[in-house]
Amino acid sequence: MEMVTKRLVARQIASVYDPLGWIVPLPTQAKSFQRNLWKQQFQWDTEIPPELRNQWSDIIGLINGFQKSFPRRVCASFGTQNLAVFADAREIAIAACAYPFNEKTSALVMAKGKLPSVKTITTMPKLELNALTLATLLANSISEVLKTHSHIVLNWLSAPRRSHLGVLVEKRGREIRRIVENLEEKRVTVLFSYVNTNENPADAGTRGLAKEGLSDYFWWTGPKFLKTPIGTWSTKFNQLAHVNDTTFDDVSNGECLNISVASTAFTESASVHELLNWTRYSSFPEKQLQH
Repeated sequence: MEMVTKRLVARQIASVYDPLGWIVPLPTQAKSFQRNLWKQQFQWDTEIPPELRNQWSDIIGLINGFQKSFPRRVCASFGTQNLAVFADAREIAIAACAYPFNEKTSALVMAKGKLPSVKTITTMPKLELNALTLATLLANSISEVLKTHSHIVLNWLSAPRRSHLGVLVEKRGREIRRIVENLEEKRVTVLFSYVNTNENPADAGTRGLAKEGLSDYFWWTGPKFLKTPIGTWSTKFNQLAHVNDTTFDDVSNGECLNISVASTAFTESASVHELLNWTRYSSFPEKQLQH
């Protein structure tokens, strides 16, 4: 039996080929396990204790053998396009996922997941702000649109400069505003809103899912409301400049709100080939994703 070390764990996680982030929920728990090894300061080639070895074996069992087949076509190649981007944050991870959609279809096109730094301790509202930034970057990288939400985050974005909000809040706020302004210059409508946890597919990316749970989860299609007319959605949308401004006397109060990037419309024709630069990757499975 192969000795389980921090090096082996890192190698096995790195072996998962997922350039578009389609299986972000699968390795979330594995990456969290790796993060804990770093926090416990294990040496690279020191065997980890039996209880951790058993835990790693269980995690691997939840990942190995995953298979998923789905159509290559993820969106129409003509007419007005819509893109919904969702984001979520937990103590162990932040995630964002994007879905081109119309009233007939919606499909996952790209996702991103990250673990918070082990070097800093931050509050949930600030983790949510990082998730919002990740979602904004994802929307921008797909060259299209965006909408989002989280009460605290949106109010931070709309608030005038206040020193008590801290360096991270100001930095992330400037970054989000810069990207939004860039999209709006391209005649892309950018709107922000809220979504419930049970309708937020990015929730799967932050808590993780086993292979059995991920296969049929709405991570692949987005929530059902994407296939209904936008005018019937229960969510309320706001442009960045019009979000109500409130004062935050304590940004470390631990209030946890889901962030969701809802939808935005762009009118230029966009094909899958324009959305994704396939030349960046050395290989790509045809229709079946298997690990």
